[in-house]
Amino acid sequence: MPFFVCEKGGCILKRRCQDIKEWFPIKTYKNNQIFLKNGKSVYLYQVTPSSFHLKSSREQEIILEAYQNCIKTCDVDMEIVIQTDRINIKPHFQMLLAFSKTEPYFEEMIEEYIRFVQELTKAKESISRKFYLVIDGKQKSKEEKLIACFNDVGNTVIACDEDEVKQVLQRSFQKASVMRKEARWV
Repeated sequence: MPFFVCEKGGCILKRRCQDIKEWFPIKTYKNNQIFLKNGKSVYLYQVTPSSFHLKSSREQEIILEAYQNCIKTCDVDMEIVIQTDRINIKPHFQMLLAFSKTEPYFEEMIEEYIRFVQELTKAKESISRKFYLVIDGKQKSKEEKLIACFNDVGNTVIACDEDEVKQVLQRSFQKASVMRKEARWV
């Protein structure tokens, strides 16, 4: 069973944690609202970003300035959460190869595409990123302005459904659990 070790005044305090739910502040959730154990709540939104790296340098500058203005003018307590996953691209390749067998006209193009992606991913792993916006529940009236700001710079912001909230929380539990097992403060 993992434990935390911290130094306080020369003595070492140890505290065993049975379950992440002991210290993780989530009580329950409904729709895109997450209720915390302390009586507060937060709202969870998924943000689909614009293709920043495909923009010209001038467009990138404009987007960054818009983000700065958005964050300066929106007086909202918020947090941006990024969850990353490794992607297994082999099933995608298998689907393309199966398609190329039924459509020989595309076979050469698909094989070239697969070689290109394999070469591209040799240097680094393929990952996907999901972005979430967490907004303080007390500031529900101000969140529309923040969401409008994010949308104005080319993002798409949508309220998470309960399944997405559940998935985000489960991933947080898993990651925090792994972090807790590896953590040792002395």
